[in-house]
Amino acid sequence: MIAESVLAAAVAVAPSWACSGCEAVANDTRCQATLGQHANIMRYCNRYPAGDGESEFAEEETQREQARASLERYLHYYERWTEHGASMRKARQDLDALEGSGLDELADAIGVPPTELGFLLDAHAQIVEARRVLRWTYAYVYYLQPERDRAKRELCEYLQGEAERSLEVLHLCAERNFVSATRHAAVRFAEFRQKLCNLTLVTRSHFSKLVEGFESGMAEVVS
Repeated sequence: MIAESVLAAAVAVAPSWACSGCEAVANDTRCQATLGQHANIMRYCNRYPAGDGESEFAEEETQREQARASLERYLHYYERWTEHGASMRKARQDLDALEGSGLDELADAIGVPPTELGFLLDAHAQIVEARRVLRWTYAYVYYLQPERDRAKRELCEYLQGEAERSLEVLHLCAERNFVSATRHAAVRFAEFRQKLCNLTLVTRSHFSKLVEGFESGMAEVVS
């Protein structure tokens, strides 16, 4: 009883100060904590605000996850932008070499007129153009809003994937198969020429659809 009387008297005469933990006044009856439950120096309730702390931690963790996801998304598109740029420059160098003395040298090496090697120029020119277009499609898709433009992005990625697969097959054939084809009989070379011409046409068709889709703003997508 004596202790309770002393505590009551202390509360009555204690100066008022704001409790940072519960945003009440320490000697006000609205504060659910007693005077003994307040830290006089820090002026915080000794009760751990579990809910608020967990909420702040969860929010910070969410922000970190969002930042990490944003960085990974950026790197995904940036890496493909740079890779296609490097491949485009290499294809441009190969085309320039063929347009120089390379085509005549190849014609002499395999014993055919240079006019019969025009399909090589067409293939390499298509590769250069396709790399250029594909590079910019990654920049375009990057700036689409993930949620708002979901349908448009999915159509873009479908057309992009079809075009990219055809391009890789064409590029591989133009770079590797030509060497082996020129080391065999004329029949083998004729087969290679037909194959490369067909791949060039297929790739051109895919990229025509891709360009049309981007120029129309993916009009096929119903908003």
